[in-house]
Amino acid sequence: MGAGGSRVRWVVVVALVAAGCASTDPGVVARDATAIAPTHNSADPVPQDGDVRIITLANGLTVYLRANDRPGESAEMRLVINAGSGEEDPDQSGTAHFLEHMMFNGTTQFPANALIDTLRGFGMQFGADVNASTSYDETVYELTVPMGDPTNLDTGIDVLREWLSAATLEGAQVDSEKGVILDEWRQRDQSLDGRIEKAAEGLLLGGSGYEGRQPIGSDTAIKAMTPGLLRRFYDTWYRPDNAAIMIVGDIDIDSVETKVRDQFEGLTDRGGSGTQSGPALAPFGKAAAKVLADPDATTGDAEVMLPSPLIADGTIGSLRHHELISLAFDMITTRLADDVSRGSVSFNSATFDDNSFVRGLDAPGVMVSGRSESLQASIDAVTHEFERARRFGFEAGEFDRVMRRYRSSLQADLDGSDTVQDLDYVSRYVDHFLSGQTIPDAETSYRIYNDMYTNITAEEVGAAFNDLFAAAAPHVLVVAPASLPDLPTDDEILASVNGLSSIQLEPRPSSGPAATELMTAPQPVEETASESLPSDGGFVSPTMLTFANGARVVLNPTQIADNDVYFSATSPGGLSLVADADVPDALNAAAVVTASGIGSLDPVQLDTLLSDANMQLVPSINQTSEDFTGSSTSDDIELMFQLVNLYMSQPRFDKAALDSTVGSLQSYVDDPNGDPDLASYMAYSQARWGQEPRFRVIPTQDELAGLDLATIERVWRQRFTNPADWVFAVAGDFDLDQVTDLARRYFGTLTGSGTTEQFKDFQIDPPTSVVTEDVHAGTGNKGSLTLDWNAATAEPDTATVYADVLTSVLNIRLTDHIREKLGASYSPTAFVSVNTEPDQLVETYLNVTGDPATIAQTSQVVIDDVTDLRDAGPSTAEFDAAIAEITQTYSYFDNQSIGQVLAKAPTNPDALTEFNDRSHVLDDVTAVTLQKFIAEVMPVDRYIEVRTVPA
Repeated sequence: MGAGGSRVRWVVVVALVAAGCASTDPGVVARDATAIAPTHNSADPVPQDGDVRIITLANGLTVYLRANDRPGESAEMRLVINAGSGEEDPDQSGTAHFLEHMMFNGTTQFPANALIDTLRGFGMQFGADVNASTSYDETVYELTVPMGDPTNLDTGIDVLREWLSAATLEGAQVDSEKGVILDEWRQRDQSLDGRIEKAAEGLLLGGSGYEGRQPIGSDTAIKAMTPGLLRRFYDTWYRPDNAAIMIVGDIDIDSVETKVRDQFEGLTDRGGSGTQSGPALAPFGKAAAKVLADPDATTGDAEVMLPSPLIADGTIGSLRHHELISLAFDMITTRLADDVSRGSVSFNSATFDDNSFVRGLDAPGVMVSGRSESLQASIDAVTHEFERARRFGFEAGEFDRVMRRYRSSLQADLDGSDTVQDLDYVSRYVDHFLSGQTIPDAETSYRIYNDMYTNITAEEVGAAFNDLFAAAAPHVLVVAPASLPDLPTDDEILASVNGLSSIQLEPRPSSGPAATELMTAPQPVEETASESLPSDGGFVSPTMLTFANGARVVLNPTQIADNDVYFSATSPGGLSLVADADVPDALNAAAVVTASGIGSLDPVQLDTLLSDANMQLVPSINQTSEDFTGSSTSDDIELMFQLVNLYMSQPRFDKAALDSTVGSLQSYVDDPNGDPDLASYMAYSQARWGQEPRFRVIPTQDELAGLDLATIERVWRQRFTNPADWVFAVAGDFDLDQVTDLARRYFGTLTGSGTTEQFKDFQIDPPTSVVTEDVHAGTGNKGSLTLDWNAATAEPDTATVYADVLTSVLNIRLTDHIREKLGASYSPTAFVSVNTEPDQLVETYLNVTGDPATIAQTSQVVIDDVTDLRDAGPSTAEFDAAIAEITQTYSYFDNQSIGQVLAKAPTNPDALTEFNDRSHVLDDVTAVTLQKFIAEVMPVDRYIEVRTVPA
C-alpha cells in the first residue's frame, strides 16, 4: 500500500521465542555458513558496521547516521545524554528524571507545552513512558518522524537541539509537573513491584556509589524541586561532549550531516564540567541475602544471582565470555524448568532473569516462583543446581540442546538482516555510545558467533561458570507474603548458601537421546476449492483453500519482513458451548495441554525437540471461539503446522501439568485482594457480568479444587478435534506453493465429526444505570480509577475506525487536562474497541491513576471531560492530532494485523473489506460525526466506575 508518496512502507512485528533454521524458501535467502570465513583471535576488536556513519563534531557531540528503508518514509531520532541519577549531587535526588519531564514543558523555540503539539503533528503519541526515559546512567529522548513532509526532518533536528541546549525550566512549569511525577512515584515506589525493585537494588547496589539514587527520587525531593536544582544538573551534564544524537531512516546521509552540523556545531558548554565515569560498584565476593516479606505478595519467589563487573571491552573475547555465561545460565534454568514439567519440585516456574540495571554490572540470575510455604526448598533447588554445575559441569546432551537454540537464532538473525527496522538500528547505536556495545554488520556478526559456537565446548562453559562462581558469591532475593509463618531469614539463607560446598550431590542424569521429529508428514489431500479473497492492491492479497473436511486455509504471502510469519486460526463455539459446570476446566485447559507435551512426547522431550525452532504457538478457549495464534520464521512454518495438527489430533493431558496450573493459581485464589489490579478487575467483572462463570477472572476455591484431567480432556476434544468449522490463516514471508502443500498435509488430513457449530449468544446486557464499585486492596499510597462503557452504534461497518480515532482523542484530552494541566496523574489512558461477538458493542475503557485521597475528585473531572466531548465534540487541535496519529498508524502494515483479519474473513467477509477500506473511512471522519459516535457509545447514564484505594 502506498502512503504519503510512491514509496511502499515496511514494518515488521516479530514475536519469536526460540530460533529458526536456515530457510530454503525462495522468499528468504538462507546465508551459507561455509561461505563466511572464521574469525580472528579473542583479543581482536569487533569490526564496526560500515553502513553507519559516526562523526564527532568539534564541540565533542557524537553523531550516528544511517540510511534505512524499513519501515520507509520515516526516521528514528534520538538524543542521548550520558548521565542519569548516578551523577546527581547529594541535594539533587530525582533531578535527572524530573529534568527529563521538563524537556516537554518548555524550550526557547517550543514554550510551555508547544512541543507536545509538535509531536502530535507527527502522528506521535505523548504520555507515560512513551517519549523519553531516565536510568541510573543515562537519559534518552526519542522521536519518530514521518518523512512524507520534508520539513519534518528539520523540525525533528530542531527538537533535538532544543532539548540539548535550550530548556527554559520555568518555575510555574516545574511546580505544575510535580503532581505528575508524584503520581509516577506512587505507581513505582508504592507498589509491590516497586518494593521488589528497591530490595533488588539494595542487594546489588548497597555500599556502592549508586546506593540511594533511584532515578524517580523521593517524594520529599520531588515536592521540593526547584528550577535551580534542575538548571545545575542541566548545565553540568547536557553538554555536546557528553551527548550523542542518532538519526536512522529514510534519509540522505550527506544532507542530514550538513543539517546536523549547521544546527549543532555552534553549541558550547554552559559552564558545567562533570565527567561521567559512573559510580563505583561494591565488591560481590561475599554472599548476600534479602527477604522481602510484603503484605501484597501472593506467591513465594526466589532469585539467585551471581553479580560481577561487566566485561565489555569491544573485543571478540568479551563477546565469548558473555556467551559462555549465558549458556551456563540457560542450561541451569532449563534443568529447573524440566523439573517443573516433571512435577518433581515445589515451584511452578523457573526463568532466567537479568538484574544488570546499572552500567558496569553483570547480574544474571535464575528465578523460581511457587507456593510460599515451600520457599526454602525452592531456594535450595536453585543453589544446589548452581553447586552441581560448579562440581560436575554440563553434559553433552543438555549442551547440545541449548546450543541448537543459539545456532538457529544466529541463522534467523542473518536471514532477516535485510529487513532490520530503524528502531532496531537506533537502539544498537544508543547502546554503542553509552556502553561500547559492538555494532558489526550482519555477516560479520554471523561470522564471529558461528566461529564461536563451533569451538565452544561444554567443558569450557563449565570452566567459565566455575570461575564466575569463585569470584561472585550468590546473592539471593526472596519475596513472600508477610503473613507467611516460618519465613526463612536472611541469616538462614546465607547459612544454606555458605554450606553448599559440604552438601552431597550427584551429577545430573544424562538427558539421553532426543527425538528427531515431531511427526511424519501425511500424504497431501487436495483442496476442493480455491478462491481469491478481496485484495487491497498492496500487501493484502489472500487465497482461500477449502478442504473436504471443512477446514479453510487463507494464505497471504507478503514482503513486509524477511523471515517473519504470523499464524491465526479460529473456530466458532468456545466457552459459549461449554456446560456451566465445565467452564473452570475449559478456562484452564490450554494451560494444562500446552504444559503436557504432545503425542508420544512428554513436555521435556517436546521442549528438547523444539530447542532449535524459531516459533511460538498459543492455543486458547475464548468466549465465543477456540483459537490458535502463533508466529515463526519462514523455515519453521511446517513445524508450527505440525503442532497445530497434533494439538487437534493427539493432545496430551499430564497430571504434573494440572498440578502446576493449580499451583500457579492457588495463591491468587487464596488472597485475591493482595493484588490491587486483580481486585479492581474482579470488581469490574462482577459489575459487568455478575455470576456468569465464563467471565470469571480467577476460579473459586471449590472450582480450583475441582479441576480434573478427565473433564479437561473431554472439553478439549470437544472444542479442538473437529476441523469442519476451522479457519487457518497465514501471513508473511513464505512461498505460496510450498505452504499450500503444507496446508494440504497438516490441515486437509485432519479428521472429525464433520459438523459445524455456531456460538451461543450468552451476552449479558451492560448495566442500565451508573454502577460504582469501591475496592480496598493492596498497600501503598496509590489509587486508580476505571470507567467503562459498553454500547451499540448505528454504524457498525465504520465503528473500528471511529473507535481508533476516539481512542486518540480521549488520550489527548486526559493527558492534556488530567496530567498536564492538573498534574493529577502520571498515566491516564483510554482504549476503545469494537467487540463483534456475541453482540456488537463498542467498549470504551478509561483508567487514571492518582492520589487515593482525591480519586473521587478525579472521577468528577474525568466525567466532566467526557460530558464536554459528548456535548461539544473534540477541539480542532484534538481532532487534528488524532487524525494525524491514526493516519500514521494505518499507513503501516504488519503480518500480525493482516493474519488476524484473514482468520475472520471466511465467516465475516465484511471484516476484510473494512480492513482494506479503513483509510478511506478515515477520510470521511469529521469532528461532527465523531461527536455523534461519542454520544452513542459513551452514554451519560450507563457506565461502570471502579475506584481502587489501599486496604
